[in-house]
Amino acid sequence: MEESNAEWAELTRDCLVNILSRLSARDQWLGAICPNLEVLSIRNCYVSDDCISKISLGCPNLRELDISNCSEITHESFVLLGRNCFNLKVLKRNMRNKYRFHPSQHNEVVPNNFLIARMQEADSEAAAVANSLPHLEWLEISFLGLTAKGLKSICQGCPKS
Repeated sequence: MEESNAEWAELTRDCLVNILSRLSARDQWLGAICPNLEVLSIRNCYVSDDCISKISLGCPNLRELDISNCSEITHESFVLLGRNCFNLKVLKRNMRNKYRFHPSQHNEVVPNNFLIARMQEADSEAAAVANSLPHLEWLEISFLGLTAKGLKSICQGCPKS
């Protein structure tokens, strides 16, 4: 069989949708090499830091990324994105409103220690965004559980957003 130099970018949208629809979200992005991809929305998918690592290395020209409701991502993903995706201007990291984050609002439905841990994780994500993605112009972070400390980090580290 003769080897072809054809690139994925040359395939039609319908053809790509057909091919990618047969793969799980994890399989789609673990081997992703999309150097010309500028906009990616993988909201509501099971995506881990490992997946974000592959995406950030394989898609260095990302301008916009939507990772809303991807609960397996940690602050490490934002460090990787900052290290590899210098053109990233728009980041959407919205989460579902599953928890009320102030202990006085949850009426013992969710344990205080869980809420406090989640707020600390959110502040870690905020610090990673602030330190790694200073060129962001648009940042969406609803229901993340951010505290005033996390918000201050973002305001100081991302003056354009």
